Amino acid sequence: MKKRSFGLVVSGYVFVLAAMCFTSSAAARPTHLIDHSFTDLSAIPAQWINKAKSKLHIAYNHTSHGSQIISGMNALELFPEYNGLYSWADDSHGTAAALSLDDMGIPGVLDISRGDTDGDHDGISQWAEDTYTFLNASKNYHINVVMWSWCSIAGHNIQHYLDSMEWLISQFGEGGTNPRAAAHPVQFVFMTGHAEGGGEGDASDSRNELIRAHCAAHDR
Repeated sequence: MKKRSFGLVVSGYVFVLAAMCFTSSAAARPTHLIDHSFTDLSAIPAQWINKAKSKLHIAYNHTSHGSQIISGMNALELFPEYNGLYSWADDSHGTAAALSLDDMGIPGVLDISRGDTDGDHDGISQWAEDTYTFLNASKNYHINVVMWSWCSIAGHNIQHYLDSMEWLISQFGEGGTNPRAAAHPVQFVFMTGHAEGGGEGDASDSRNELIRAHCAAHDR
């Protein structure tokens, strides 16, 4: 049976990576959307977290606001109650006991906001072209999850972001056209931006809704 992958929309501090990115039979498990209301980490089976540590190799680019994920991972790792369950390594390979989370692992622009440019006018953002170059290198074939965070999402062209994400998925996702996708597909994590404080319909909320709607409509 054909497998399908499922991602999540990450917003602000919430980070539930272990439940994020395992492929499964479409008939056995539906797409999961995990949001800010999922705060009970005890609901994540330990075997999922250990599987994430053994299987996932993540490249994550961000600047200031995106560092909340790293801060959260550091806190989870050090929290006595979890006894090292959330251990992670800031490199692309990790260990059996530590999640591979390469912080700022993709060379080029630092985050989506700074990389939301299209100098060659091909309709693809610079951050996505940097990702293409990174994933296309054989030394990075082990990377199977890519995450990019916004700084501020206000003022940015969300359709351009979505088109760039879908372009990457068409290249490197399961069944993608890039040769590496056959044996080394990549899961791409869509991200919303942090709250700007203006409430519903402000510069962040309205753009975040576009991202959520796209993920729902395209089974992301």
